[in-house]
Amino acid sequence: TPLGDCTLRAAIMEANADGAYTNIIFASSIDRIEVLSEMPSITQPVSLIGNYSNRIEIVGGKNRSPQEDLRFVIMQASTDYSFLTFREFASSTSGGVFAMAAPSPSVAVRDSSFIDNTVTTALQAGGVVDVMTLASFAVYRSVFSGNSASYGGAISTNLGSYSIWDSEFVNNSADEAGGAIYGPTLGLSIINSLFEGNSAA
Repeated sequence: TPLGDCTLRAAIMEANADGAYTNIIFASSIDRIEVLSEMPSITQPVSLIGNYSNRIEIVGGKNRSPQEDLRFVIMQASTDYSFLTFREFASSTSGGVFAMAAPSPSVAVRDSSFIDNTVTTALQAGGVVDVMTLASFAVYRSVFSGNSASYGGAISTNLGSYSIWDSEFVNNSADEAGGAIYGPTLGLSIINSLFEGNSAA
């Protein structure tokens, strides 16, 4: 970002203020970020780019004592994520890691992993992401493992379109429906992807 080296929180705030498409590139020396409070909502287009050879872990508060009610971010603008691992986020509202809110036209996830994230409140949805808008959500070469919610252990969507390419959904679970994915099949495209060990009540 124009700030140069700074915290992730400051980089998102700067990207929001800038108003133009911004690349947030993580330093190669960073291998883990502990998130202590939810990031500012993303309101301008941005890409978060990790390291190809060493995916940075971005870690929430699920396994802290006491457990922290914490998602990573709400997205209200186009957002791309690549070469990142999100793990151990626990939110009491839909979207354990991300929630997509209006207008949020598109979100893409590339070469990333989502491990052991959850929504803790009954009847809430999307252990990783809840798509709440007429948006497009695309996943490429990514892994969703051990995530959980009442609806959609990994992904929940009511609107928009979503596509999944060359990805894995393993051991995700839902208390009600949609062990891996919950939502209408209209607008859904899945290509060359693995679904294994996902479960729903």
